[in-house]
Amino acid sequence: ITSDTSVIAGGTGNSTTASTAAIGGGSSNLNNSEGSVIGGGTSNQISGIQYNPTAFYNVISGGNANIIDVTNQVQTSFNTISGGRQNIISIDQPADNNFIGGGQQNQINSNTTTPLQYSSIVAGSNNRIQGSYAAIGGGNQNNTGDNYTTISGGNRNTITPIDPLSASYTTIGGGSFNSITPTGSGQNVLYSVIGGGISNQINAESGIIGGGGQNQISSSIAQYGTISGGQANVVTNIYATIGGGTSNLANGNSSTIGGGRSNIVSDTYTTIGGGNQNQASGDSSTVGGGYQNNTTDQYTTISGGNQNKILKIDPLTAVYSTIGGGNVNTITPTGAGVSASYSFIGGGTTNTINSSLAFIGGGGGNNISTAAAQYATIGGGAGNTVSNQYSTVAGGQDNNVSGSRSTVGGGFNNTVTQPFSHIGGGNSNSVSGSRATIGGGDLNSVTGDSGVIGGGSGNAAN
Repeated sequence: ITSDTSVIAGGTGNSTTASTAAIGGGSSNLNNSEGSVIGGGTSNQISGIQYNPTAFYNVISGGNANIIDVTNQVQTSFNTISGGRQNIISIDQPADNNFIGGGQQNQINSNTTTPLQYSSIVAGSNNRIQGSYAAIGGGNQNNTGDNYTTISGGNRNTITPIDPLSASYTTIGGGSFNSITPTGSGQNVLYSVIGGGISNQINAESGIIGGGGQNQISSSIAQYGTISGGQANVVTNIYATIGGGTSNLANGNSSTIGGGRSNIVSDTYTTIGGGNQNQASGDSSTVGGGYQNNTTDQYTTISGGNQNKILKIDPLTAVYSTIGGGNVNTITPTGAGVSASYSFIGGGTTNTINSSLAFIGGGGGNNISTAAAQYATIGGGAGNTVSNQYSTVAGGQDNNVSGSRSTVGGGFNNTVTQPFSHIGGGNSNSVSGSRATIGGGDLNSVTGDSGVIGGGSGNAAN
């Protein structure tokens, strides 16, 4: 003791040089800080410089080899280490009103001359704070380097600024190997949150990852991006969201993937509900789920199914089209300069529409096959074809209508090639005159205009 106002209550090998300093007991403790207290323990130290007038009112309650230390006579005051082992507050830089509760080898210190204030490490091991108003609850080897940041616990989680204050107000709840850091100088990750999980990463402002593993909000333009959970999901654009699943990618502004696997949304307001390997790349387009469904134009919808496609050729050439489900159904224009917009396939398999405002309800292998077949309809069946406007095949198999405003009700292998004509059903009937009708039957033929055959077999009207 070198000051009349200092106290060492007991212990062995304890030393103090500062006025109004106190050591309660313990062994080999050193207190050179005015108004500071070491309660006990062993080899604890407050200020390594003999009588440092800028270090005062610090407290080490106990423990082993804890340090509140300044070797360059910068101000270090009102700091507390409650206990633990080899914990450190401040080496060489200013530090005020900081707290370490316990644990071992935790550090609150700074690499700059900016005062480090009001930060806390509650417990844990090898945790480090290099910012003011920051907190680490516990865990192991967690590290935060900016102001107003929080790591609640976990293992080897990091919050790393590039520029000063570029990672402020960020939070990691727990988990392991999670990180929040800007992509480079001039960028920031302010207000971002990782709840937990493993190896999740945020590189944008106001991003949220709830948990899971290897999820990334990976671009500086992905502000307000959200990944709730899952594995290896990636958000790269502003306001984009992934609910869960694995290996999903949200590239579009305000795009959404609910879950599933390997789904991709890549335009504004696009949505995939779930499923596997689905893609939505048209503005405001939707895929509900299923497998390998793909839509590329605006305001289009594929509800589900397998390998269904709505594909534009030129921009806005398949808009507002819909596939309800089924297998390998397709809506697409026949080529450049034509449209397949506003068309609908309800379901079935291998149905195709190449025209706008056309409808196929279901069935298999049905085809509205030309750009001229606007407003055409196939209700269902198999292998039916309509190739002109306002024409209809209600059902059946291998029926063909190429005349405009003509109809085949059903049956097999019936053909209408002229406008305003009708075959009700039957087998292998044909109409090649306009305004003609065959009611049904077998192998009937009308070749003249306005001809009528009610039914039967092998009848001909010229």
